[in-house]
Amino acid sequence: MSARELDGRARRARASREATRARILKAARELFARQGFHQTALPDLLEAADVARGTFYLHFDSKEAAFAALLEDFLQRLSASVGPVTTRSPEAARDELLANIERALALVDDERDLSRLLFAEVSIPDELRQHLDRFFSGVAALIQRALDHGQRLGLVRPGDTALRARFLLGVLIEAARGSTRKRRTARDRQRLAREVLEFALAGLLRDPRAIAAAVRR
Repeated sequence: MSARELDGRARRARASREATRARILKAARELFARQGFHQTALPDLLEAADVARGTFYLHFDSKEAAFAALLEDFLQRLSASVGPVTTRSPEAARDELLANIERALALVDDERDLSRLLFAEVSIPDELRQHLDRFFSGVAALIQRALDHGQRLGLVRPGDTALRARFLLGVLIEAARGSTRKRRTARDRQRLAREVLEFALAGLLRDPRAIAAAVRR
């Protein structure tokens, strides 16, 4: 067998493994969201994914490992959807931030099953909380990196970016939570993104610059 044939066989085998893994995760996402983690027995998952038990264990050690993989995959896609702010212009930076929030909300809306798991509208056992905590810590880290970058550009005032990232995470969680209750349109996401960004940038006061100056004194 030639090197080209061996390489082709390897590519097909890799594609087959990736397709099987994706099928397992899709079944897990749907079943966990609909039935809950504990209520989903492994045979149910095997049947939904149309795989044998041995095939499942080639990819995941347990149901918990599949749950963790769902969150990791989602965090990677979320990270890929958020681009860096590349300008020192406040107006242009606002547009870039707005586009980032809209893309993140669109991803959440597209993953309604996973969103129900993330936002605890289905039962999450204690042993899975660590995976959720790790996921949200990862999101907070993305936000903090954006704030740090904003400080370097001179767009974000000095302060504790780690703490601010946790505050902003809470706002984004509440904004995203609505996707589990009704299907949002692109117009809905645009309006929500503007509200989130306005709140993050200006808070609740008519003249946030004045209160910020007072706080610093």
